[in-house]
Amino acid sequence: MLQKTMTHEEVIKRAHHLGKIAEAGLVEADASGGYGNDFKEARHEAGFHRILRPKRYGGYGLGHRTMLEAVRTVAQYSVSAGWLTLFMPAHECWVAMLQPKGREEIFGADKFVADILYPIGQVTYVEGGLRLSGRWQWGSGIEMCEWIGLGAIIDLPGDLFGITGGPQPCLATIKVAEGNIIRDWKAFGLNGSGSHSIEVKDVFVPWYRVCPLAAVQKNAVPIGGEF
Repeated sequence: MLQKTMTHEEVIKRAHHLGKIAEAGLVEADASGGYGNDFKEARHEAGFHRILRPKRYGGYGLGHRTMLEAVRTVAQYSVSAGWLTLFMPAHECWVAMLQPKGREEIFGADKFVADILYPIGQVTYVEGGLRLSGRWQWGSGIEMCEWIGLGAIIDLPGDLFGITGGPQPCLATIKVAEGNIIRDWKAFGLNGSGSHSIEVKDVFVPWYRVCPLAAVQKNAVPIGGEF
């Protein structure tokens, strides 16, 4: 069962614990191009991916001050681990902007979420959504994640989103397992972040897992309301 509440002080205490685990595995993570299951499980147990998540979806709603202090704390032990501590909660914020069905599916799974924002994907349109293909670089922590949002210019049906339709930058969300991870990340001092590439071939994405970035940025209101 998910812990429903968390204080700022408890987060920082857990950040020191996570940092020590990261420090112990740093040499191996740098050599292998990413942290392994021990760090992944410890980070999930710490619950930092829920720091900014809305409370109605099992999050703590603690805000950016708590998140950034947790990041600084973990980074004292490992810069790569500090980057991952930042990346997951910061980059799942857009999930809260999806249509309600998409939010419930992804937050309900309580797994890590990544994204690569560059709108370079190719799409074809089918009933109920689209099919996505392409190759994206720099997916931090991708091997730890269940979900990833991938950038593409998508011709949105405005009536389904309650916004002005037409081509615009979006994130199309798939399961990481639906793509092929390409282990090509080599960065001195940050190799442990495991920021590898992903290749996707003709994967179906339902409309409720598409986040219209331009509309969300303009209106600052989730698709379907319920801010």
